[in-house]
Amino acid sequence: MARVRGQLAERDGYLDETAIDQGEANEVIVLRTVQLLLDRQRFNQALQLLGKLSETGRLTPDLESRYRMLEAVATDDQGKAVQFMQSDFTKGSRNYQDQILRAIVLAQNGQLQQSKEAFAVARGLAPGQPEIYVNQVRVLKASGMPNDQLMKEIQQADKEMTKAAGANTLPVQMAMGAMYDIIGDTKQAANAYRSVMAVLPNDPEPPQRLLDIYLRENNRNAARQLVVELAGKPTLRQEIVRWARRMQALIDTDGIGGYKAIPAAVALLDQNLVDGPSLDDERTKALIQARDPFQRRTALRTLDESRSRGPLKPDQCYRLALIQLQAGLKDEAEAALVEGTRNGLTANANHLALLASLQTERGADALAKNTVNRLKVLAPNQNISVLEEAR
Repeated sequence: MARVRGQLAERDGYLDETAIDQGEANEVIVLRTVQLLLDRQRFNQALQLLGKLSETGRLTPDLESRYRMLEAVATDDQGKAVQFMQSDFTKGSRNYQDQILRAIVLAQNGQLQQSKEAFAVARGLAPGQPEIYVNQVRVLKASGMPNDQLMKEIQQADKEMTKAAGANTLPVQMAMGAMYDIIGDTKQAANAYRSVMAVLPNDPEPPQRLLDIYLRENNRNAARQLVVELAGKPTLRQEIVRWARRMQALIDTDGIGGYKAIPAAVALLDQNLVDGPSLDDERTKALIQARDPFQRRTALRTLDESRSRGPLKPDQCYRLALIQLQAGLKDEAEAALVEGTRNGLTANANHLALLASLQTERGADALAKNTVNRLKVLAPNQNISVLEEAR
């Protein structure tokens, strides 16, 4: 078990499945590995792993349950997904994350009362669990609840989470940041993340969330300043320093004039790779080089070959789609966006908006409406014009 967990933690979140392929991992190890993937928001990898085991007939009842839940979230057939989430099989689940998945899918399809009931079950199974409250506020915002009422919900959530957390209130602060972000109070959200960074400088999640706020608000200067500062702190974990360099490379090459920054950005990634192999660094380097028409073919081939070592992450799919659109490859771009937004809990709003736009453009109205419904629940505070167009 230590072997599998270590590989998962140290290889950029990509799972080396050798131990499982060779039959070295029992049910407990596989279930724990799937849980680690879910905790790290690697839903596509969890689904891929369980699908692989399903083909060999090695799924136990517990693993079968997780597999069926993830399949329902990932399917394009929303009618089938709702029917499954309303079944006795899922209603009776004693896993709070299953109930969150139920609540999300039901809310996306207009079943708000049933979604509310699923959240209530989740709270009963895991009192004070921050993940439950964050997703509940997201659904309530999408349902049209005004911010003054949402603030009451957030304050109540704060009390319940703090009571359950005891002395460890940092997860509560992270959840409060997420909920403030959902209702559009990015200043409060950023303050919450900075507070956690001050106490836990080696936790990668707070700076990632803070950077996401800066990028969504088009505050490029603040975004770049954050990652440059982190990249220059040798006392931080190597994982965070490498991530900061990687993000600096992407920020510097985005937008007008980014083409000129490609050599310096590649040098940053090569500096990362000197410290050791990294699939994320290799893929980011390929994505940046693909912006150059003269390097594009080789870079895209490198990116495609990397899929044998694990599925692309959502942001990698999105950046690949932008490059494919630039090259006029709309079908390929749409396929990349579908891959990157498949998870029903963590899909990025900008990614979904671009997917809805492409689906609308080719007349796939049913798919576009489904994408818009997901967007409304996952990012209810986003003011994206594609909503009206796709609707």
